Amino acid sequence: MRDRIVAASPCVDIRLSRSPTKAVDEVLEPDQVLALAAAVPRRYRAVVLSGAGLGLRPGELFGLATDRLELTFRTSGEAFP
Repeated sequence: MRDRIVAASPCVDIRLSRSPTKAVDEVLEPDQVLALAAAVPRRYRAVVLSGAGLGLRPGELFGLATDRLELTFRTSGEAFP
């Protein structure tokens, strides 16, 4: 708006809630994540483990494409380059 790139504000008539949203305050323990991964169909196990390990949101997880992943950096406990 300030740079006059957008002709009109998309925020007009937006009503915000007066009550604060409740934040998620529970984090799964590693054994809970592994139990969840074991409970879902095999094709979704990587989604559960990646989501827990990387902290990605569902849309980010399901948007991952195998051609965008670098899976050759397997290490034996040492840090990535």
